[in-house]
Amino acid sequence: YPVVPLARLVGAIAAGLLFGYRVWPGLLLGAFLAELTTPFPALGAFCVACGNTLEALLGVWLVRRCTSNSTACLEHLRGILGLLFLAAFGATMVSATVGAATLCFSGLQPWSSYSHAWLTWWLGDAAGVIIVAPLFLAWGTRLSKPTLPTVLESVILLAVSIICGAIIFVHTPRLGTIWVYPYMAFPVVTWVALRLGPRAVSIMILAISAMTLRIVTQRLGLFAPDQLLSQVPFGQALIYAQTYTMVVSMIGLTVCAAMSERRASEKKSKDNMLYLQNVIDHIPDPLLIKNRQHHLVGGNKALWGLLNGTPEGLIGRDCDDIFTNKEEASAFRARYEKAFT
Repeated sequence: YPVVPLARLVGAIAAGLLFGYRVWPGLLLGAFLAELTTPFPALGAFCVACGNTLEALLGVWLVRRCTSNSTACLEHLRGILGLLFLAAFGATMVSATVGAATLCFSGLQPWSSYSHAWLTWWLGDAAGVIIVAPLFLAWGTRLSKPTLPTVLESVILLAVSIICGAIIFVHTPRLGTIWVYPYMAFPVVTWVALRLGPRAVSIMILAISAMTLRIVTQRLGLFAPDQLLSQVPFGQALIYAQTYTMVVSMIGLTVCAAMSERRASEKKSKDNMLYLQNVIDHIPDPLLIKNRQHHLVGGNKALWGLLNGTPEGLIGRDCDDIFTNKEEASAFRARYEKAFT
């Protein structure tokens, strides 16, 4: 069964993105030692380890093609799409192909089960990348000092997440509303993504994954004996729960990336405005900037000195009220209207 996550793969993808291709010998050795604890023979364990390593290297290469800063791929939509689709769904086919073939060659599975083994392996690896790799990527960079409002909001969101988790995964709903409860996680993960960023989202997704695994193994909540999903085989029920967690993770991470790009765009716009203001402040002549309604929207230091005021007290006022010489103000308004009509 595709129990999530596969630590050997998740660690490989995250390590490759954080530290580069030079870590491949460690990835190969770690994967080989992990496979030796499975029923695979030594040769089969080495083949699977090679498949896992090739998959990780391919996933890193694909993500780096999408974003210039692979360590910050969670902060860019292109990086997130590369991680979620190219690495999680594309690169994992390498390990699934090698792993399923090794299972059949080793006699652990018949060749008639190759397609099922391949799909199970692929889904498990893809879920590992989508659910757990963001946790390593988000917390693998330097942490900023949290503020008190952020800490308080994090505590509130944690409490809300626990309550929603209990309602969704532990409470046994009525049969008519069995499919309503899982959607409660979507606004919560969106809130976390908008307010707290990828670190909080990665923790929440890991908690949801743990809860879904618990309800499937213990037949609680949606999988209780009196519910429809209780009739589903265990492996299929696990795939359903795993797919649900993947969808929640993809929503949260995509919103995080969109908000990060928006904040970066706003910061860049603010920096450009400060640079422009610094340029016009060095112009010796008064410079007045107003809108079509003749309201003052900007100026330079020479203008503030001429008007004996401050930007805070003058911006937004009607230009006719600012100038004491009404004749000059009227003449300026007439020339302005003529120029822009």
